[in-house]
Order: sequence, then C-alpha cells, then structure tokens
Amino acid sequence: GLVQWFHFEDPRLDDAVAWMKRLGVTNLRTGLSWADSFRPNALDWYDRQMEALADFDVTITFCFTPEHRGVMPHHT
Repeated sequence: GLVQWFHFEDPRLDDAVAWMKRLGVTNLRTGLSWADSFRPNALDWYDRQMEALADFDVTITFCFTPEHRGVMPHHT
C-alpha cells in the first residue's frame, strides 16, 4: 500500500490514480482536511476524490482543525 495526500482540488489526482493502478496498489491511506470542508465546493471535491479512489481499499485520516473551530488560532 501507499500513503498519498491530495490537496484540495489537486490537479494530480487522476494521474496519481492511474499510476497507482499501474503499480498494482490496492491499499491507500489518504487524508481529508476538516478545514477544507468550509471551502466553496468542498463536498464536490470530496465526492470526486472518493470516486477516483473507489478501486482502492482506502483508510482516511481526518486532519486540520479549522481555525475558527479551534480553542485558539494555530497554524503548523
């Protein structure tokens, strides 16, 4: 398996999926940003990403608390 993060509306998604299939990858770990869920078109991006990754056994990590939801503003 592989670990691959796709940034919001990442233009490399389709190429990366094609390469992973060529390489015989079956297990994929990726992340979804909670902060990105507040961007315009976020649900469309999440749907597109999950549809593109449908042929893999995907493990999701949820990351990045939105600044306005945190106890205090913080950036790492």
